[in-house]
Amino acid sequence: MAGLGVIFVVVVFAHSLIGSSEAMPTMPSADQIGPPPSPTGPVEPLDTVVAAYRRNGSAALRRYRNSPFSATIDSLSPVRKNGWAVSASVDDGRATVYIADDEWQSINPPLAPKQTRGFTCMDWQSGAAGRLTMYGCGTVATP
Repeated sequence: MAGLGVIFVVVVFAHSLIGSSEAMPTMPSADQIGPPPSPTGPVEPLDTVVAAYRRNGSAALRRYRNSPFSATIDSLSPVRKNGWAVSASVDDGRATVYIADDEWQSINPPLAPKQTRGFTCMDWQSGAAGRLTMYGCGTVATP
């Protein structure tokens, strides 16, 4: 038994050293996230938000949770699961925003590639290669 225990510990330790250190974010359902937060404060460039999140995710969430951020849409992809209508890759893939079906239907004018729009998002997660994945997003009017 002791030998099996030692082997188990070695395998777990080895996996932690060579395994992926960054887990892929899971996609919660749109019902778990809720509507996007109401925007407060000035519109920040996405670069500012991403840089702050990479330095300290908790502090960035406290500071920018309700701040709208501006980003240029690269592409839109239908999701068709978990209540999400679309995912939008923004600012050369630095972030992906997920928009729930209810919110998607109310966006006017509709989103399209190459538009620069303002967004707020309810939940943020670190994704692969330092990208942000943002859930519960909606658009906001920008000046």
